[in-house]
Amino acid sequence: MFVTTCNLTIAAISYAFDTAEDDITIQKAIIGLHYCTLIAKKFKMNNIIDNVINSLSLLSGLQNETPDGYDPLAKPKTLDKWSVEFGINCKGQVASLLMFDIAADYGDSIHVGWKNIMECINNLFLHSLLPENLTEYEDLVRGKSQIPHLVVSKPIKKSDSIRRDTGFISTLFQCALAQPNDDNYQPTQEELAAQHFTSECIKSSRISDIFNNIKSMGKESLIELCNAMIQYSFKPIKRKPSLKNIDKHLQSLNKTSSNPSIDSESLTHKYFTEHISNLNNNKQASLNGSVKNPQNIKGKDNKIDFSSAALFFLYWITKITIENAERVDDLWSIAFDHCIEIIKNASYCPSYLIEHTVVSMMKLNKKLIELDIKPELVALSFESLKSIPTNIMNEINDPVMAGINVLIKETTKYIK
Repeated sequence: MFVTTCNLTIAAISYAFDTAEDDITIQKAIIGLHYCTLIAKKFKMNNIIDNVINSLSLLSGLQNETPDGYDPLAKPKTLDKWSVEFGINCKGQVASLLMFDIAADYGDSIHVGWKNIMECINNLFLHSLLPENLTEYEDLVRGKSQIPHLVVSKPIKKSDSIRRDTGFISTLFQCALAQPNDDNYQPTQEELAAQHFTSECIKSSRISDIFNNIKSMGKESLIELCNAMIQYSFKPIKRKPSLKNIDKHLQSLNKTSSNPSIDSESLTHKYFTEHISNLNNNKQASLNGSVKNPQNIKGKDNKIDFSSAALFFLYWITKITIENAERVDDLWSIAFDHCIEIIKNASYCPSYLIEHTVVSMMKLNKKLIELDIKPELVALSFESLKSIPTNIMNEINDPVMAGINVLIKETTKYIK
């Protein structure tokens, strides 16, 4: 009976929660979704738990797009409108707390739902809201550090450079005509309080427990988690709506839904192929004069758009693989494929990503050498380093040599 009605039940409860205007209805809806999860867990109905996660992620508001122009590296920090929006969304905060609770307690039963969770994690990292213990790592050159955002620094506006050379009269004239700037905006007490509520909500959530419980997860769940991290390492390609694009998107969805774990080894290759093809199409369109601002394409220097959390996901894919080295063999191919594809396509990637990828690969090699398994992966990883362009290798030379030095020192007794 539950199997036949559960999806309709979850949809009805989610609707009641979304439209509720009183605390009692919200509380009953949350209890209802929690009971659905408990029943699904007891009878091993993982697809139902995925459905609950999908509903909660949508209700949380953590998947909402970040306003254009947001810069996580901006100094001094400006008002974070995305954080304010979440801070005033009380129902969204309740939904997010339940979602992270379910993920922490029943992560082994979540498969497709990891995509929704990682999308939320991606946004939280972008807005610097994740717990510090999750973003802390040991840098071989700089020591203990926080995983940085993979954000390309914005070029100085031409108007800013011109303004420095203008005289007093011109400057006065510009000030008179100037429009109010967001940088000079003074946030209200309500907005500051909303940002504080967002921070406190995320602190009280069990995001850390999700990552701490990784060792207890099964093979399928771990593979789906790593695949979700790979997916959200790349920014989604914004395509113009057309029947051709819609058809392609539906075909890819059908392939994924038929077997979400299939072809996991080539997942990173697939995303690189799509993004490089998109870059080439944009370049061709600019040559044909169909792009309004061709200088924007040139300014990106033919680099792929990676997520701000790409380094964070790379770190955790590596850590998950190493911690489950003897338990889940499939993770090796996923982690190495991700690293080697990044290195093979180094000319399309920021040098900082190449640097972290090489260090991650050295960590993976160290574990393989200690376990005395998969020597072909170790050989392949060192062979791939030859494909890094000289100009990029010169930029990342210090961390690469530090990684190789640590690898040789700590695995001397294993090297024959």
